[in-house]
Amino acid sequence: MADGLAVTARVITAAALIDATIVRMVLVPATMELLGDKNWWIPKWLDRILPTLNVEGGTHTSAIALAHEEEQRENEEREKELLDA
Repeated sequence: MADGLAVTARVITAAALIDATIVRMVLVPATMELLGDKNWWIPKWLDRILPTLNVEGGTHTSAIALAHEEEQRENEEREKELLDA
C-alpha cells in the first residue's frame, strides 16, 4: 500500500512540474503572442451578463465599446490614407 502511495505522489509531482514548466511557461505565453488582441475578446452576450467592475475609479467603458471605437478609428485612418494617395 505504501508503494502505491509513493508512486502516486511521484506521478502527481511530475505532472505538476510539467504543467508549471511546459504549459504555463511555454505554451500559454506562445499562444497569447500568436493570438494578440484576440486573447481579450469576449462575446457580447457575456459582456452584457457580467457585472461592470471598476477597481481604479473614474469612468468605465466596456471592452467591446473600446474595441469598436478603435476599429472605427482604424477605418477612418485607412480611408484618409486612401483619399490622400
